[in-house]
Amino acid sequence: MTNAAIQDFWTTFNQRADALAKLESAEDPVYDEILAKLHAINDALFFEFSTQGRKAEFIITAEGDKSLFGLVDDIVAAAPKAKGWSFIALKPKVGFARSITWEGHVIDCASVLFEPLEDESGGFGIRMLIPDLPDDKQDSAHNGMLRVLDHALGE
Repeated sequence: MTNAAIQDFWTTFNQRADALAKLESAEDPVYDEILAKLHAINDALFFEFSTQGRKAEFIITAEGDKSLFGLVDDIVAAAPKAKGWSFIALKPKVGFARSITWEGHVIDCASVLFEPLEDESGGFGIRMLIPDLPDDKQDSAHNGMLRVLDHALGE
């Protein structure tokens, strides 16, 4: 089943690659169609793409679920040659952004204070303080900073 689903995913990608390259947001039926085919392989998988630059990049992510890293590697290994596209398994580490705009709110990353947290079992977390953050922007800032950490640390 998985091999057939992987092939079906890449067939759909090939058919829709030109349309995907023209998208300006994920709010498009083409994005949903490709995501549905990826979810047919495993519904915990997602993708990101960028069409800026000489070659478009298509990243398949397990959203940090290490148990799916091998599956993501298998999917990318089965990728067809697609003119103008490169395929990447898992989010690469690309460093911290200077700023991020998320849902209309701009955050200067240099102004964010990070505090490492550790519990008795050795687990850890991060507390972030974003100066002058309005109460109604807390959720969007949280989501934006998670994306900043994703890009900085990789998957």
